[in-house]
Amino acid sequence: EIRFCDWSSDVCSSDLALREPNSPFAESIHGLHFALRQAAAERRMSVILITSALPGEGKSTVAANLGRAAATYGDRVLLIDADLRRPSLAADLGLHPSTGLVGLVKDRGDLRTAVMQDHATSLHVIAGVTRLSGTQAMTLLASRELDEQLRALRGLYDLILIDTSPLLPVADPRFLVNSADGVALVVASEQTTRGAVRAALQETPGLEAKIIGAVMNRVEDDFSRDYSEYRSRF
Repeated sequence: EIRFCDWSSDVCSSDLALREPNSPFAESIHGLHFALRQAAAERRMSVILITSALPGEGKSTVAANLGRAAATYGDRVLLIDADLRRPSLAADLGLHPSTGLVGLVKDRGDLRTAVMQDHATSLHVIAGVTRLSGTQAMTLLASRELDEQLRALRGLYDLILIDTSPLLPVADPRFLVNSADGVALVVASEQTTRGAVRAALQETPGLEAKIIGAVMNRVEDDFSRDYSEYRSRF
């Protein structure tokens, strides 16, 4: 279980781990990155889906902060916005892409124009540019062209994070499970029921076997009090 920031405030953002490196949120992000590194050492694991059972659980914020944190360790990291119905990462990271995932895959765009670099770190990003309808999104995510792009990108990056749509409202993420090595499931504390998580697992063939961890988000705990004496020394 990984505990993240209290979502009752407005401080949770794509730069929180950078802005407050000694916060509970940042510590948890680094813990998640360490867990991914350990999993990669045990078996080949470079493509990770970041998803949730329901909307509004903070998966995109987790994905952006994890990508930035991993990039600061010197890893070659790519963050892909595959939430094609509601792409948000470009705006969250302050990027203004002209070509995103849709252009790269559907229109056979140039990878050099589709990949942007984060302003704050060495993180690379393939963003979403325009919203797609349900049929359009599922067609692209199930395409052979996207699978080919992911295979090519594996050779260029140590870690590829894919931010996807939530599992229960739409079928989009299910098309990516087979292409991923692992899945991090973001769960909002005291909001997402066990039944919702169970339904997400049952309705997504192959998902349970690939889950490498559940990310418990929106948790307020005693971390700040217990560890403030350590953080004040840095």
